[in-house]
Amino acid sequence: MSNVDFDTASRVNDISCINFKETRMVFFLFAFLWYAIMLTIRVVLIFIASKYYKEPIKDNMDINVISILVEASVITLGLGSFFWIINNYANSPWILIAAIVLMVSFIPSYNFLISPLQYLFFKKTYYRDKRFEQLLANENYIYNIRIVKGNLNNAYATGILPYTKTILIGEKLVKNMTWEQIQGIVFHEIGHLKYKHLNRLYFANLLIFPIFYCLSLLRAQVPMLNNSLFMQYLSVFLVGTFWGLLLWYIPGKIQYKLELQADSFAASVIGNENMISALKRLHELGNNKVPKWNIAYPTLDKRVENIGKQQL
Repeated sequence: MSNVDFDTASRVNDISCINFKETRMVFFLFAFLWYAIMLTIRVVLIFIASKYYKEPIKDNMDINVISILVEASVITLGLGSFFWIINNYANSPWILIAAIVLMVSFIPSYNFLISPLQYLFFKKTYYRDKRFEQLLANENYIYNIRIVKGNLNNAYATGILPYTKTILIGEKLVKNMTWEQIQGIVFHEIGHLKYKHLNRLYFANLLIFPIFYCLSLLRAQVPMLNNSLFMQYLSVFLVGTFWGLLLWYIPGKIQYKLELQADSFAASVIGNENMISALKRLHELGNNKVPKWNIAYPTLDKRVENIGKQQL
């Protein structure tokens, strides 16, 4: 090998080492920033929700702290891995396509598939109640059900995979509602699982992420949007805003209809009067508030009107 070839090879190796180090630094910087942003947003939302619903901040932090740490860690690792693959396999189209597919489905997949597992293992925050397990067994429903410790005054259905479908009930509801009322809340959540509402929301979210990716590609192909730094920032802002509206509006409008369907199912099981009583008590425990900006949940009047349409 000539000295020229040797020098060229040395420079290539040096450049490769530098690129690797730069990539690693960018990855760690990205991971740190994303992790910090995730934690900050979740904590701020907890403070806002606690103030709005007049719930103790400590209780909400106790419930959410593990969830926040796990969620931020998993999403940071997933997004970081995506950018690492793009950087190292830029010349492999099939690998890039697979990475993009995983990327656009990662966040909704985490929320609907991975996150529900935490409710089955973190026993310090959640506990089992045989009354509710027997209630589900009597109706032949194979779902997990957990009581959330603290002052949570709501209930949720989560999980779309077998054996991860779980109903969460705030301990405050259990202590402050009659058995007939709490059954209404439970059967409302059963309605979400029975009619596969979470599956619909999951696939709606999956469709939105590719739309965002396609918009980003189109933005990069329009010369006018890349003529100046101002236009580049403006186009990124507009695409991001449009995607945010889609992410908020489409699943929200879908969930609005699903909430009414779940109410109807619960009313068909326990009766209209018992279900209306459950909704009114839930409304009272929530300080009679449904945020105006929340398009995903009908008002109490709308829910009562919907149940009134059901045949006894």
